Amino acid sequence: MLLKVIFIIICWSVTLLADSTFAVNIERDYKEVLIPRQILFGSLDKTDVSISPNGQYISYLAKKDRRQNVWIVDSNNIENIKVVTNDPEGITNYFWGYDNKHLLYQKDNNGDENFRLYSYNLETNITKLLTPQNAKVKIYGRSARKPNEILIGLNNRDKRYHDVYKLNLVDYSITLIISNNTFSSFIVDRDLNIRFATLINNQGEHEYFQYKNKRWLFFMKVASEDTLGTRMYRFDNTGSKVYLLDSRGLNTTALKILDLNKNTLTLIAEDPRADISIFTVHPTTMKVQAVAINYDKAAYKILDNAIKKDMDNKAALEQYQLAPMTPVVIKSRDNLDLPVPLVLFVHGGPHVREVWGMHWVHQWLADRGYAVLSVNFRGSTGFGKQFFNAGNRQWGLKMQDDLIDAVNWAITNKIADPKKIAIMGGSYGGYATLVGLSFTPKVFACGIDIAGPSNL
Repeated sequence: MLLKVIFIIICWSVTLLADSTFAVNIERDYKEVLIPRQILFGSLDKTDVSISPNGQYISYLAKKDRRQNVWIVDSNNIENIKVVTNDPEGITNYFWGYDNKHLLYQKDNNGDENFRLYSYNLETNITKLLTPQNAKVKIYGRSARKPNEILIGLNNRDKRYHDVYKLNLVDYSITLIISNNTFSSFIVDRDLNIRFATLINNQGEHEYFQYKNKRWLFFMKVASEDTLGTRMYRFDNTGSKVYLLDSRGLNTTALKILDLNKNTLTLIAEDPRADISIFTVHPTTMKVQAVAINYDKAAYKILDNAIKKDMDNKAALEQYQLAPMTPVVIKSRDNLDLPVPLVLFVHGGPHVREVWGMHWVHQWLADRGYAVLSVNFRGSTGFGKQFFNAGNRQWGLKMQDDLIDAVNWAITNKIADPKKIAIMGGSYGGYATLVGLSFTPKVFACGIDIAGPSNL
């Protein structure tokens, strides 16, 4: 049976009276006022917390002059906290060099999407641009085995392709490794040797080539219906095995490990309801620590009990009452099972998905008195290729039917006033908004299209 998750994330603003039994956990007064937008949509208090490879420093992103920058704390003196970048546009991601001297980050200039690589040297306190201004950088590999090197891709020679370079963190030199006129990406091992490359052929298939004896040898082909769920990720410590997400011959994506010497695939984890799309590996042993399975809510299968997660990163919201999000399962008109998270808020893509969790726009609307309904309609990712492919050529058709079915569910269950239903979304969600207003005007009282494609 084809499974579909309509995560009805139903959000509305309510006042809850806490039972005294739970006073230890929730004994605080919520402010019965509108949540300020700058708190809901502002930067997180701290995010992207990381530890330097030698364990001496803790780093994180936090606001400096209203923009996120990198801060570090010396574990030998926790009072020694300092911001080490001062970028006026803000930084969204960074990583440690394995030499323990460099913090590296990527950013573009005023939205030009040419992401360049920068470094901050902890010893000299100097920030340096490492890549050409006219090139977009890709990070292909870094390893504790070669702490002074990073394998990168640059497209300054030909914007269509990234040549592979070795970046030296001692003298900041860049050395050409491979001039590339064919491949879209490369996979390297722990010794920073290029082992595989991929390309997309005219049929939309992914072809993998293995690099042996300075020659590219065809290795495998992934059919177009499996390209979303099948891809190589990274090598183990031996260099003879590579982790692989694989949907070939399956409906949902499984995590496997491919032994290149024995040409065998070994299953690590799978779930018949949802794809495995996220997994973590130990940074030195390269063994899988946990996998995430996200059907109605994210469930983590922990393979290494030493790891724990702490995601409480917006303390300013503790004084406000947030709306609960409830996943339910409903039926579509053609009897497909619909797994789900009233404004009807339609996700973009459409090849992404809604997940159960914190959504700033949902909470903003709920705080202003609206119920919010989000739907994983057919064509959404994460629930297997059968459900994903059910959305092929169904823009404005069955994909839109799923949205209307979810609205009807909300009306039947007396969640929504049938005369006061809005639709909104961005990208594909904007397109669905235009379709909803054009073809089902009696369903929606109004709509907000955010950058939706309208000329197809």
